[in-house]
Amino acid sequence: MEIKICKLQDSNITCEQVAELIRRAHSANIEKNLLYGTRSTTVTDIEKILNQDNREVFIATLESKLVGTSTVSIVDCNKWFHKGSAAYIELAGVDANYKGHHIFQSILDEQFRYIDGKGVDLIFTVSAEQNAAVKNTFMKKGFKKVAYGAGKSNNFYSVYYARWEKKCPYSDAYIALRYFIDKVAHVIYFKKGGERRI
Repeated sequence: MEIKICKLQDSNITCEQVAELIRRAHSANIEKNLLYGTRSTTVTDIEKILNQDNREVFIATLESKLVGTSTVSIVDCNKWFHKGSAAYIELAGVDANYKGHHIFQSILDEQFRYIDGKGVDLIFTVSAEQNAAVKNTFMKKGFKKVAYGAGKSNNFYSVYYARWEKKCPYSDAYIALRYFIDKVAHVIYFKKGGERRI
């Protein structure tokens, strides 16, 4: 079984097919009671997001069938762990029938090669705290948990994962402490009725 990884524009897959795969992947999470803010986003809305100028869409195909996707955007990051240009990985999805084939890891490897030429010092992503598959994949790739929060329309807490492309400017102990403080502060804030936001 050969899985091909490429950019969307180098394939015969349409943006609509990618949007549908993302929608299905989020539907599977909704069934697990993780109510993503994108649950009410239409395929047309996702298609507009995928077509944004600063976004590259990576896909995995098996015999011309779309089985996985993820996007990379070069963004301005203004968080405690990084100020400046960074690569943001998001909108990942893998066809449930092909889980366990390391599709997302293969897409990430291709994204890392792409990011390498962009001159950014940091790669980050945000995912539901309960999403063990994302956590395990990113932690194996050298990412660290750096921040905590919750989206306005989500019913779960999210974790920021970050990986420095050069030397990390912080010690592991400092990162762990900042993450712990951020998590405690957000949980207390939300329990007191604070507005969810990332």
